[in-house]
Amino acid sequence: PTVAPTGTPPSPTVAPTGTPPTFTRTPTRTNTPVVPPTATFNPSATSVVYTEGLLNGWQNWSWGSAVNLQDSSYRHSGQYSLSDAYTQAWGGLQLGINGTGLSTAPYNYLLFYINGGANSGQQIEAYLVDGGGALLPSIPLDNYIVGGGGIGQNVWKLVQVPLSDLSAVNIYVTAIALQDSMGGAQPRFYVDDMLFSAGPAGGGPTPTSTPSPTLPPTQTPVATVTPGPCGIRFTDINPGDYFYDAVVYLFCNNVISGYPDNTFRPYNTSTRAQLAKMVVLAESWILANPANNRFADVPPGSTFYPYVETAAQHGLLSGYPCGGALEPCDTQGRPYFRLNNSATRGQLAKIIYTAVTGY
Repeated sequence: PTVAPTGTPPSPTVAPTGTPPTFTRTPTRTNTPVVPPTATFNPSATSVVYTEGLLNGWQNWSWGSAVNLQDSSYRHSGQYSLSDAYTQAWGGLQLGINGTGLSTAPYNYLLFYINGGANSGQQIEAYLVDGGGALLPSIPLDNYIVGGGGIGQNVWKLVQVPLSDLSAVNIYVTAIALQDSMGGAQPRFYVDDMLFSAGPAGGGPTPTSTPSPTLPPTQTPVATVTPGPCGIRFTDINPGDYFYDAVVYLFCNNVISGYPDNTFRPYNTSTRAQLAKMVVLAESWILANPANNRFADVPPGSTFYPYVETAAQHGLLSGYPCGGALEPCDTQGRPYFRLNNSATRGQLAKIIYTAVTGY
């Protein structure tokens, strides 16, 4: 969900680190957690995110959470699992990867095991972040636990999510997020053996309706693209487009860029959070980073927090009253920002251009 895809995590306030944060480990239990028979993953194509630790360049980009990257209290395999306890409303366990991200073209599923530890029933939603920083649609995790029943106490359960349900088929992803969906602190849970896989657990058949993979962005023959103003190389915008001047203006002023395959994708949707970031950058406003958040669903430390707070301080965007469906009021009655409400990138470029230039 913005401005250009970058090689660093989108939040300027939370620097990614490959070193696990130091937390006090939960004392090792004397009882042995219940472990169901281990499923055999399809070996034809997998990319491991976590086993014994974060692998293949994945890093901890979490917020509002107490994360332990090597917790020995419960483990599905080996000596360690990844554990997290949400310490703030809407906290998130987020794992990110620098650069272009991971191409999902070879894969059809996100698979991992989850355990509620000493508790059960943690309420979590899952989503991915694409190569442009866009937050993709979220899904309730309970709906994808094999065998149902929600997150269990002292028992490992397989989570099997088709990438099609995450709107993540044949794209690049830069982050995996497991976020609190209750609006409050939740007890510690455990995750292990997370990977992207071509087939479901057990090596069953892959989906028959998988779209044809698109070429990875790095395969685009850059040399054949003729640069435009300011070196712009977007192949999918033309001088006749109603938003062309807007895109060129914002590109030349370092407010937006595009995707690694030399596209701007003007008809892709962007979110309210991305709009906030684009306008704040366009106006060169000093970023606000208050200790207390004004919106219930945008906690301190989250990706778009300083941009949303800055935009709100300048009266650019406001929120929605709490109390609606899935938007309970907290003790302060704070409104919701609804980061994922969307508009097209072309429309947003035109809006920002008009706001900045007056045309």
